[in-house]
This record gives sequence, C-alpha cells and structure tokens, in this order.
Amino acid sequence: MKLQKCSKCKAEKPYSEFHKDRNRPTGVSRYCKPCKKDYDRHGGDPKLWEKYIVYYLPNHKYIGMTMNIKRRINQHATKEGRNVDGYKILMTTKSKRIAHLAETFLHIIGFNGFRY
Repeated sequence: MKLQKCSKCKAEKPYSEFHKDRNRPTGVSRYCKPCKKDYDRHGGDPKLWEKYIVYYLPNHKYIGMTMNIKRRINQHATKEGRNVDGYKILMTTKSKRIAHLAETFLHIIGFNGFRY
C-alpha cells in the first residue's frame, strides 16, 4: 500500500485518502480529502474561516460579500471578466447579518454590486 504525506495536515495516509490528479507525478493531489474539503469551503487563510467577508474591487467600484474570498475573486476574474487588481477586504465578521447590512449600506450610497 502506497502512502503519501498530506501537505496540509502532515499526516501520512494511503493513496485512497487523496483525490486523483493526473498532473502530479504521484497521480494523487497534495491534500488529503478532508483537508481539501476544508480548503474548498473556506479558502487558504485559517483566519478567515467561518467568517463573512465584505470586499471592494476599486476598478469597478464594486462591493461584495462572500465566505471564500479566493474563490469569489477568481470568479470575478475568470467568469465575469473584471479586473481584480488591488481588491481590498473591508471587513470580516462571524455575523451574516452584519456583513449583509454593511454591504447593503455601501450599495445604497452608490457602490456597485449584487442587489436583492
């Protein structure tokens, strides 16, 4: 049975605990399945896990809210064709309500973004 060390939790696990990845020499991904699930859900920065993030794209005067900033910024760049250079995190909070209120207030005073 082949073993590989997870790059995130540093535990040695069998290949069956890793997703397949044909682009890697070993044929499996760097992160074990539980670590990959956490990374996909929250992003790479543990300080931002389980927090709502209100962010700003200065080139588009756009305000948004998300729980995974890396994934959302990537969506802006690839799917929506926005210039994401210089994006800023305006606030982080565990309260969805507070983040939503801050985002809504900024939309009311003139910033672009998704409106309900």
